[in-house]
Amino acid sequence: IDAVGATGRSAAYAPPELSRGNLPATPQSDRWAFLVTVVQTLTGAFPPSDAEGFLDLAALEEDLRARPITRRRPILVRRVLAA
Repeated sequence: IDAVGATGRSAAYAPPELSRGNLPATPQSDRWAFLVTVVQTLTGAFPPSDAEGFLDLAALEEDLRARPITRRRPILVRRVLAA
């Protein structure tokens, strides 16, 4: 949130606590956004989103388990989904 109270974020990278309302951002929020960026780097695609544009975790799990680069790395997939 900036000095005038406006928020700026990309829905797909917004953590769950920010997608449910105007709760304050935390270090975990930054961790979430970084993790979504890592997923995009790994897959080369935008992360899957729900009807409101926020990250769809179920679709993300399915996508990570299906892609050749992540399918061969189940520990990585588990850690990404647990973060």
